[in-house]
Amino acid sequence: MKTITGGTGWGRASMLWMLCSLIAAVPAAANDGAQSAASAPSQPADLPQPHPLEPLLAMAEQAAERIADHVQDYTCTLVKRERVEGRLLPAETIFAKVRHVPAAGDERGGCQLYLRFESPRGLRGREILFPAPDADGHLLVRNGGPRLAFITLKLEPTCALAMRGNRYPISEFGIQRLVERMLMLGRQELAYGECLVSNQEDVQLEGRRCRVIEVQHPQRRPHFVYHIARITIDEELQLPIRFEAYDWPEDDQQPPPLIEEYTYRDLRLNVGLSDHDFSREHSDYQFRR
Repeated sequence: MKTITGGTGWGRASMLWMLCSLIAAVPAAANDGAQSAASAPSQPADLPQPHPLEPLLAMAEQAAERIADHVQDYTCTLVKRERVEGRLLPAETIFAKVRHVPAAGDERGGCQLYLRFESPRGLRGREILFPAPDADGHLLVRNGGPRLAFITLKLEPTCALAMRGNRYPISEFGIQRLVERMLMLGRQELAYGECLVSNQEDVQLEGRRCRVIEVQHPQRRPHFVYHIARITIDEELQLPIRFEAYDWPEDDQQPPPLIEEYTYRDLRLNVGLSDHDFSREHSDYQFRR
């Protein structure tokens, strides 16, 4: 078992450039309006041959296989900031237990989740189980916060109430889903160029020696989701511990507005989570029937 103080992520050094190049293609929010984009040709005339994403996509496929084969579960504290419906929401701090569920037949694998919100005050104490133990495909949520704290509901993951204040449905939580999305949209991006990559070493983040890799799409195009995507990688463990994404500014005098930021702290891999960790009867949880 390995412990990280300050963040988490996945991958070896050989996969880092793949993750950074592809992460700029992570899809826009399920709960956010599409960003406006200047008109552009559907395919630039001058693409590098071979496209630099081709070997990186192959590495991404290997990364997905490694995660599926070697990461059974983990716990962490996630600090997230998201822009939803044009508004940057306050940072949220969430303790998470995650257990991977292997694929069965034609169905792709998934995750079992327990989440407990630690901040802000209006969400403190909120708990979520997904999927709900006795309602397949739904989530179980205890409201938390200062009002109606112990109300417990079963919700569809994509219903308006479950999506309130979130860019993505809970079914997309976790690194495994992130890599799948990167693969899907990274393949689509093979049709385009205009991708700049920079690398900065010896960066300190919360006492950890890190490398920061930045991917930039200089021009707004319909096929690009982010203007800038930045990933911070722990040098010792070769794991990303922060991901940030920025939109194009309205003019050159303004900084790029933040779209989303995720910092993973206190990651513990393969801790042996059991069925009890995802049961509403757990003695540490406060769900009510």
